[in-house]
Amino acid sequence: MSTKTVIHTIMERLSILCPEGYALGLNISLHSPRFLIQTYARSWAEEYAREGLLVFDPTVIWAVSSTGWKRWSEFSEDHDNKNTLKRAASHGLHYGVVASVHGSDNHSLGGFARSDREFTNGECDELLELLSRIHEITDALEQMPDEMITSLRELSVRLSRSDQQLH
Repeated sequence: MSTKTVIHTIMERLSILCPEGYALGLNISLHSPRFLIQTYARSWAEEYAREGLLVFDPTVIWAVSSTGWKRWSEFSEDHDNKNTLKRAASHGLHYGVVASVHGSDNHSLGGFARSDREFTNGECDELLELLSRIHEITDALEQMPDEMITSLRELSVRLSRSDQQLH
């Protein structure tokens, strides 16, 4: 199976598991991801960016120093000074999971959301596995052909512009 097909399959599966969207920061080093893919509702993405919530988001803070997964409901309100998770819920992101994988010199993290129920443990494990796979694929960037890198960047832009359909 081609790398492009594997990535497409991962994105399709994430769209099924996360009806309210997801955000992936892939191969983060020096606080900057190589790829950022975000499919949350535009209203939430805009508020999050406008208010600079990234540096206050308890899920991101956890993911930077931890590996594995953790449900959003497990985060204490005492450590959410900007009410990030309550604000997310006001946009339909009631239930979520953060996952994080760390490589030798970079890491990737993902936030995954739904509105109807908590993710099951099996779904959380699957989200972590999908994140691990796409982390490994994008970590091998130097070995990827230019057209694959271009394709990933285009996918990142397209999904992050609220066009959540994979073409």
